[in-house]
Amino acid sequence: MKYDFFIPIMESTFLEHPEQIETLLKQFYSVSDKGSLLNHLRQINSKVKELRNTGEEIIDISREIDKSARYRVQYVIKASEVGILIVFPFAFLSGFIALFFVTQNIVKRLNELMVTIEKTGEGFYSPLPFPSGKDEVSTLIRTYNHMAEALKDRETQLIKKEEELIRHKKLAAIGTLASGVAHELNNPLNNIHLSAQILAREVKGSSEGIIKETVEDILSQSLRVKKIVGDLLEFAREKKPEKVSINLPELIKGVYNQVEKVYLSEKINFSLISPEEIYVSIDPAQIERVFLNLFTNAVDAMQGEGELVVRIYDDEDVVKIEVSDTGPGIPEDCLDKIFDPFFTTKDKGTGLGLSIVYNIIKNHYGRIEVNSTEKGTTFTIYLPREI
Repeated sequence: MKYDFFIPIMESTFLEHPEQIETLLKQFYSVSDKGSLLNHLRQINSKVKELRNTGEEIIDISREIDKSARYRVQYVIKASEVGILIVFPFAFLSGFIALFFVTQNIVKRLNELMVTIEKTGEGFYSPLPFPSGKDEVSTLIRTYNHMAEALKDRETQLIKKEEELIRHKKLAAIGTLASGVAHELNNPLNNIHLSAQILAREVKGSSEGIIKETVEDILSQSLRVKKIVGDLLEFAREKKPEKVSINLPELIKGVYNQVEKVYLSEKINFSLISPEEIYVSIDPAQIERVFLNLFTNAVDAMQGEGELVVRIYDDEDVVKIEVSDTGPGIPEDCLDKIFDPFFTTKDKGTGLGLSIVYNIIKNHYGRIEVNSTEKGTTFTIYLPREI
């Protein structure tokens, strides 16, 4: 028992030094060599040796791994150094070349744009090839192309407006001249026409054929010249309409009765398709002039034989009137000119009839359209019911 103080020490060292413990147990306690305690210590000792061997193997493997890792790291470092020395200059050179070509392309396109803009300032609107890229220069070129197209359209409109202004100035000058000439001719023509009427009554039934034909010719030609003078005065004045409420179908019938008396057109089949009463606020004298011109033109176009149809459509705010004939129609290249002053396809006439019609309808805040084929012509008039 005097050695009991060794027991804790022995217990603490069992697992660390099993061989020494086994020797001490044999020496001091005479423990049997075949006892379970010593067998247990021998097993622990063999496992400790195995662990130590495994640890040494792990250390050897770690050294090999460390050596391999160091080698790989050194290889990567050397490869990086080589890459930096070779690839970096190559990349720098490639980038410089790419930058040079890109810069040259940009400068070239900017120069083309600058030259084109200078031409635009001189009045030549030539768009650049439309770019497909999305860079700033492509966007600038596309913007310029849109601007050039808009400027071209604007210049075309300005040219048209200038031509219209020049034409209106010419027409104003012609109108002033026509008004003066018409006023000067009006009184002598009235005297000639009146004298011809008196002479026709005096020689009626008692003169030779040649004298009678001459007097009738003087009368008809003076009447024709009076109509021309009247057209000139009407064109020059452009009198504002004095509107009253008129039954339009009745007015149209009255106008055709006048035409029928003058032209003696028995072979013209006239028809009016309309309600009995359609009251419109118009200037009766001016609107009579409109239908008188349209009807006489239709009779002339049909050469005194055919159908003249007037259709009136009553709407709440607008009255639509269609005047159709069965003549040969108006040539297509003349359709956009028929309302121009002094334009005519007839051998005789001033070309003012349809121009006067257009101005009268315009002064009534309406509009007139024409549609013509080889089977006939239709004039369509739109008049507001109340103005």
